[in-house]
Amino acid sequence: MTQFDSHWMNAWQDAVNADAAFSVIGRHFTADFLLGFGDDEYVVSVHQGRIERITDEVGVETPWSFALRAPEESWEKFTQRI
Repeated sequence: MTQFDSHWMNAWQDAVNADAAFSVIGRHFTADFLLGFGDDEYVVSVHQGRIERITDEVGVETPWSFALRAPEESWEKFTQRI
């Protein structure tokens, strides 16, 4: 089972930021959004298609525009290789 921890999040950030196609597709996307993996939550800050920061310090006053939350089992299926 995949551990959606800070190590996984940092690897995901590196992969997204290294993807040339994503930088073109996402160049007009700027937002802070929340990713919820079961009880673990992260706020991802994207500026012009590049992930600038990921934090797990999420509180009631942490701003974000939208959230994607699911049980870890669902994320496991979503991220598996086909």
